[in-house]
Amino acid sequence: MKNCIEKIIILIILTFTILMHFENRFFSELTSQYVATSLSYFIEITPVTAENILFLKMNDHIVPILISFECTGFMFISIFILTIFMMPNISLKHRLVSLLLVSLIYLANIARIIMGLTIGIYANIHTMILFHDTVGQVFLLIFTVLLLLIFLNISGYIKLKRDL
Repeated sequence: MKNCIEKIIILIILTFTILMHFENRFFSELTSQYVATSLSYFIEITPVTAENILFLKMNDHIVPILISFECTGFMFISIFILTIFMMPNISLKHRLVSLLLVSLIYLANIARIIMGLTIGIYANIHTMILFHDTVGQVFLLIFTVLLLLIFLNISGYIKLKRDL
């Protein structure tokens, strides 16, 4: 059984390595469609999309927003999954259950993009870029680490101190 788990871990690491090193337009296009749909549903701004590019009106200009592979949140998802599968003494059941949390990281990333675009639409492009390059990235990193810690705490692998 232990040999099987090691093979699964190696397979997952290789898969993520391959996906991270090759441009994967599918995830970029999927993310841009989700962002466009969310913008039109929640903020009532409907961008024009072409593959993985959103065209939005900002500061009286039509601005192309490229949703690259790095913008999909896949790096943070990879960090979460690799951490769960690389940590010793976690049962296979808990490792597999943790994969359900990947969707939360992806949704947090979509929210990060929407927040940045909203800032660009209602404030200005420079503030959007500042948010995207700093606050948005830190937000997603903190969210990923907290999700990992909460999962490990709920699963009983660590005990978070509550008396601070």
